[in-house]
Amino acid sequence: MTLPVRKVMMLSTEYSRLCDSAEIKILEPVKGAKSIVLMPDSFSVMAQGRQTERGSWTAYLLNQSLLDFIERPATKETGIAGTTEYERVSTIGERILRSKPGSNAQTKYVYEPINEITAEYEIHSEKLTLERGAELGLGGARIEIRRRNDGHLVAYAQYYWSNKEFRACPKESHNGLFIYKFIAGALNVERN
Repeated sequence: MTLPVRKVMMLSTEYSRLCDSAEIKILEPVKGAKSIVLMPDSFSVMAQGRQTERGSWTAYLLNQSLLDFIERPATKETGIAGTTEYERVSTIGERILRSKPGSNAQTKYVYEPINEITAEYEIHSEKLTLERGAELGLGGARIEIRRRNDGHLVAYAQYYWSNKEFRACPKESHNGLFIYKFIAGALNVERN
C-alpha cells in the first residue's frame, strides 16, 4: 500500500523531529553489576527489516551476560504471580550460550518467589506516547538504568522507530540485540 505524498512528508518530518531527541547516554561507568531488577520485563525493539516487537528479555540477558540473577514482577508463566509480588531468576549449572550442532542442551533457569527487591540496579522501560504516533506508524521508548540504593541515573536510552519505513534512531537501536547490548554494555556485564 502506497501512502499519499502529504502523509509521507508528514511522516518524514515527524520522524526527523523525533530523531533529534534520540540518544543513548552512559552517565556513570559501572564496574560490573551482579544483579538487576527489570520494571517491567518488557522492552520494544526493532530488528532490521521488521516491525517493532515488545517482549521479555530476562532469559536472554541472564544467559548471555555475567549477571548472577535478575528480579522482576512475578509472572504467570512461572506460576509465581499471585503468590508474591516479585520473582528472582537465576541459572543452575552451565549457561549454554550457543547449542552445539546436534545437541539439545539448554540453560536451566530457577524461579524463586521473593518479597522484596535486592538487586543493585533497577532498569525501567516505558513506551513513549507520541502525538499522531499510531496514525503515522511511529513509536518511541525510554530505558533508564538507576542504582537502587540512591536512585542515581547511570545510563539511559531514548529511541524511536517508524514501522512504516522500518527505520529506527539512533542507529544503534535498529538492531534485534539492542536491549542486550545497551543494558549489558552500560552495566559492564557483557561476555567476551
